[in-house]
Amino acid sequence: MKLGLSIGYSGAEMNLPVERILRAEKLGYDSVWTAEAYGSDAVTPLAYLAAITKRIKLGTAILILPQHSPVVAAKQIATIDHMSGGRMLLGVGVGWLKEEFDAIGAEFETRGPRMDEYIAVMRELWSADEPTFNGDFIRFDKAYCLPQPVNKRVPVIIGGDSKLAARRAGRIGDGYFPARGFPEELFVLARETAIKHDRDP
Repeated sequence: MKLGLSIGYSGAEMNLPVERILRAEKLGYDSVWTAEAYGSDAVTPLAYLAAITKRIKLGTAILILPQHSPVVAAKQIATIDHMSGGRMLLGVGVGWLKEEFDAIGAEFETRGPRMDEYIAVMRELWSADEPTFNGDFIRFDKAYCLPQPVNKRVPVIIGGDSKLAARRAGRIGDGYFPARGFPEELFVLARETAIKHDRDP
């Protein structure tokens, strides 16, 4: 069994529970996860954790991907993955709070299609020698993203407790994180969708 430690740091203190994270690594925990919620940043703390840990995987649970530039996010994630020796896990979700999107000038209505395209954009930047992409929202020709991830990929875990999220996980994800409990029907749906798209569930 793999164990993961979820850490939250919001409010006035904004302190990472460093001792708890180091103890989790010593005890053999597989991963530590940060969340993007209530104004907290899920990515930057992982750069710090990459420097003070040696083995434990570093994950976002979740990064609200349609609220970010996929090019900038790909660069940040790739850099931490490279610096940590390939330990990054990228948990992503579409978001649900329209007011958050409005506050940063991001489109709420297109967040689903953007999520799918942004994942494809990041995978292109992580893996290609001369990344090129021509999508509905993002376009670039012979760009580059250096350093690339250690394995030229970062596992993308789809988050969300809806049927749409489960289907997206099966269709394009490397894993599924429902975030609430263990909804067996959603895991079954993710598995069925993966099989339907000739993917390994």
